[in-house]
Amino acid sequence: MSDSKKRGKPTFHPDEDYGNSGTNMPGGNSNEKDEKTVKALLFGFLIFFSGWLVIALNNPFHWPDNTMLFCAFGSLCLLLWCLAFFPVLFGKRKKYRSDLKGCASLFLLGFSALSFFMFFVTKPKAHHGPLSVYVNHIEGHAITDGLGSVPKSQSTGQAVEISFRKSVDFSIRIYRFDQAGELQFDSELRSLNSAIMDTFAGETWVITDMDDKPLYYFVAQQKSAENEVNIARIPPD
Repeated sequence: MSDSKKRGKPTFHPDEDYGNSGTNMPGGNSNEKDEKTVKALLFGFLIFFSGWLVIALNNPFHWPDNTMLFCAFGSLCLLLWCLAFFPVLFGKRKKYRSDLKGCASLFLLGFSALSFFMFFVTKPKAHHGPLSVYVNHIEGHAITDGLGSVPKSQSTGQAVEISFRKSVDFSIRIYRFDQAGELQFDSELRSLNSAIMDTFAGETWVITDMDDKPLYYFVAQQKSAENEVNIARIPPD
């Protein structure tokens, strides 16, 4: 029997890289497909993060800070998973997969899923019907004798909201003045109006300039039963 008949047909192994880039043989152009898929995912995430950045800077929905943090962290975990594990777990590089990489991938996806779950839990519910909002213009006071003259926040009362309306042309800082008489930084206000922020009746807010010089203080109030927004004008009327 001839040597050619003894050898028989060649056997191909799908996990082997034959180096036939651009051909129809195993391992030919899967790398190119993987790269295109990853690039498409990254481009989609770039669009998503651009939109998320615009929402985070403007906060048109008045979401609380923890809600926005959960969404940002979940998105970051998902982006890292796409960068680090998608080509390994689903592309030509399956042979490089290991139990360690599989556990790390599930761990990262778990963090992402948990963050998105907390985002939906903490996100304020949308109101489909007309919503009555009660506006209460609260009185502000100039701080002339230092923080010692500022009343400390009282024990937690009825939950209300507060929004600062600034008519001066310089930036300010907004602090919560806690029950121990300590300033807790909240945000900076460079535009005319602040976002609506959560507070409670009896909580004291201190306004300073950008050098932390105390200027004014406001004490949140509660007059209506629900959905009350305290409006604090800077400088006070």
